[in-house]
Amino acid sequence: VIFQDVAPGVYYFSVTGLDDYVDGRTDSFQVTENELTEITLELEKAASGSKEKIYLKFVNSVGESIQGVSVEVVSQGQIFPSTGASNEEGVFTRLNMDANTYNIIARKAQYVTKVVEVETVPNSSSTPMEIRLETATENNSGSVKVEVEDGGVGIEDVIVFLYSEAYPGFRIAAEETNS
Repeated sequence: VIFQDVAPGVYYFSVTGLDDYVDGRTDSFQVTENELTEITLELEKAASGSKEKIYLKFVNSVGESIQGVSVEVVSQGQIFPSTGASNEEGVFTRLNMDANTYNIIARKAQYVTKVVEVETVPNSSSTPMEIRLETATENNSGSVKVEVEDGGVGIEDVIVFLYSEAYPGFRIAAEETNS
């Protein structure tokens, strides 16, 4: 894969979520103007049975399944690539995870965004962790309007990140300005 129009700076690549391989990360490397930097990431095969999964079920206040909950998985500030949303039974599965504790950010329109700490389970597990989402109301949620300006004039195409003081180190949401 070739990433084009990358600003000069120091970067690294990571690859996660492959069924048969251990997650990998490159060493840091420099991108300079008008140069092609070539990086190879050699992955190791995962030992059979060495990986676990995040296995969740999203329900509403009366225990009904919620389809379409988008989930971001975060560990030590690293956001793992999205693997979709909860299915019609409200179930979300993220395979090939190192046995660990992760934070997840669960979002769905008309529900309050929720951040939860979850544990991985063996791949053979058939019981998902249940996560109850609250319907958003004026009594349990609000909105934030952010304006990014230069001298009172809106600046377009700026990505604004929302963080919670309760969960420092990773973003809860990101949106692009469109003044």
